[in-house]
Amino acid sequence: MPHPPAAGRQTSQKTTKNMLLQDLLLSLKCIFKWPHDLEKLLAEDIYREPQMVAIGPYHHGRPHLQHMERHKKNALFRILRLSGGLPVSIFVEPLKQMEPDFRDHYDELDPSWSSDSFIQMMLLDGCFLLDFLLALDKRVDAPLAESIRLHC
Repeated sequence: MPHPPAAGRQTSQKTTKNMLLQDLLLSLKCIFKWPHDLEKLLAEDIYREPQMVAIGPYHHGRPHLQHMERHKKNALFRILRLSGGLPVSIFVEPLKQMEPDFRDHYDELDPSWSSDSFIQMMLLDGCFLLDFLLALDKRVDAPLAESIRLHC
């Protein structure tokens, strides 16, 4: 059976590479908004929006969730204190380096997020979650806080 001309093979290879690249980029997306199709199918009483705290960019800034932003800042201070007084820049610099990767994980991320705002949101939300887990962890035998103190 004759082989396709070299130009045809190259076009086919480029198409395959483009498809693989698109699949790879799609596979990076792992944080999605609530699918619009499901909104139509499911009952209105299904919670699609957080009721107490926004974690991540999708619901950040909603008026009914603003009261928790103060608690996020308090959580940051507790995590800094647990770290032995490390400067906040120790946490911010790695976030800046990873920012493009973090953004790539979000599907339909609003492009108006500035770099500084996105980093601040990630830092505060991350510290809030860690602080929350540490508070839960106080109820077990081997607290996570001890492990953090030993490794920082």
